[in-house]
Amino acid sequence: MTRLNLSFGICMLACTAALLTAATPADNAKKYDIKINLSADQQWSFNQTGKMYFDVHSGGAAQPSKIMEVKQSGTITNLIVTDGESTRAKIWFDKDCGVNTTEDGQLTLKALPLAGQTVQAHKLGDTFTIDGPRADQSNADVIRSVMLVDRTALPTKPVAIGDFWEGDGSALKKLISMGDEQPVVPLVCKLTTIGSVDGRPTADIDVKGDVAQAKEGATGVLSVAGTIRIDLVTGQCLQEDLTTKAKADLLDGLTTVDVKNEIHQTRKLIAPAK
Repeated sequence: MTRLNLSFGICMLACTAALLTAATPADNAKKYDIKINLSADQQWSFNQTGKMYFDVHSGGAAQPSKIMEVKQSGTITNLIVTDGESTRAKIWFDKDCGVNTTEDGQLTLKALPLAGQTVQAHKLGDTFTIDGPRADQSNADVIRSVMLVDRTALPTKPVAIGDFWEGDGSALKKLISMGDEQPVVPLVCKLTTIGSVDGRPTADIDVKGDVAQAKEGATGVLSVAGTIRIDLVTGQCLQEDLTTKAKADLLDGLTTVDVKNEIHQTRKLIAPAK
């Protein structure tokens, strides 16, 4: 390589480095308006799992543990969309949807009532119903988990990489069907990354929070931590990996209850692919 070519190469590397350095603050300063904007006729695949671990220690001795894993997958087609959110949809559930429970070393398999079924589902406010004879409350909870767009980490105004905001703990309760007796966890969200999946722009958001809780006969702490990936075009959650932990100490001073719930879900736009 001649001295001229070498000097030119060094100069180009220096210029490129300078441009990249100058571009980084501008990219990080860009604001992103992350909101729900679904449309009719969109079809999404979904794959959701929730794995709960129950451990009880009484008098210093461990009791038989229990693990319960819920799996549901299939497709959802938006038929009617109101204010950017699906209010009527056709949902198909894979035949393998079910609940696996392991207790004291024994495994029990139970299929979900909607496994292998296709249903018409409706959302009116916070109420979810389905057509046909399977429209009971337990199935309504399953429909809710599929139709409900996760608002846990959605900001109320445009945000930039590195920004923090308060998440929606009430939305989290609805998403994972926490009981009314459970407290709302104050959440802190942070936009960490803007990326791309299958050619679609995405936002990665860290979520965490905890709250002390006291019930009759027990005190404890409920915590949440994980990451949510959101499609910037539709506001749909493409990937979610959250862990909730609840630890309770009974006032007898002898018993401790630990419950951990690992929540994972993925969604992918099937049609129209744009």
